[in-house]
Amino acid sequence: MTTELGFIQPTVGANSPITTNFPGLVSTRPRFNTLYLQVGAGNTGDIYLGRTGFDKTSKVGLIAILRPPTANHLPDLAFNIPSSVNPFMLSGYEVTCDQGGDGVQVTALEA
Repeated sequence: MTTELGFIQPTVGANSPITTNFPGLVSTRPRFNTLYLQVGAGNTGDIYLGRTGFDKTSKVGLIAILRPPTANHLPDLAFNIPSSVNPFMLSGYEVTCDQGGDGVQVTALEA
């Protein structure tokens, strides 16, 4: 099952849960198998994905940095564990950004 978590525009320097647009999903469908992120087409700064409470400066808990798009590339990221059924918790991931107005489209897939 695919769950669109929507376009998240975090406050610069503040971590936002990936469930910002749908906080109720944490209790009704808390686990997922694959997480897919794609930066906004108009982004001008980096987007950071990390575990809850991550620090983009020290990189503690940081999973990935998604760079701004170029004329020929819209950066994205997908991660999963194919040998396990829904091993990830929705409540365990957050995003933040460098530039105000930047954002990321987030989709979670359940096995």
